[in-house]
Amino acid sequence: MAGLSYSAHLSRKNSAINSKAKLTGVAKHNLRKYRSLEYDKENIVILWGTDKLVQDVKKVYKEQFDDAVREYNKKQTRDDRKIDDYFEKTAKSNKDMAVELIFQIGDKEFGIRILTSEEGWMWHLRKCLTYYRRKHQTLLWQMQ
Repeated sequence: MAGLSYSAHLSRKNSAINSKAKLTGVAKHNLRKYRSLEYDKENIVILWGTDKLVQDVKKVYKEQFDDAVREYNKKQTRDDRKIDDYFEKTAKSNKDMAVELIFQIGDKEFGIRILTSEEGWMWHLRKCLTYYRRKHQTLLWQMQ
């Protein structure tokens, strides 16, 4: 991996995901679930997760926050202060509820070499992502 360039973009400010509508929009855009002459959804390959982003994020919320919500609710004496669904509560708060992390690995010349290689671009992409997943495990803990 030495010498291979990569860059990352983390959604924030104007591109922050702070509602279910924006989360759904991100999924629609990333999976090319719209008509376009420039993009073909057949070219989209999901390496980890599913094509149901909202459900994936809800699952992460349950896995990460259920214990804390349960403990919080135990301490509440008033029912109106208890949290039924932390995902829904966060979605209604207009605060960031998810982030999108985009990695670009390599440049145009690297891409051309990959597309014409024997192994193919998917093999190289999986190899790169596995490498960066191991290297930055705390950052990419959810990629399964």
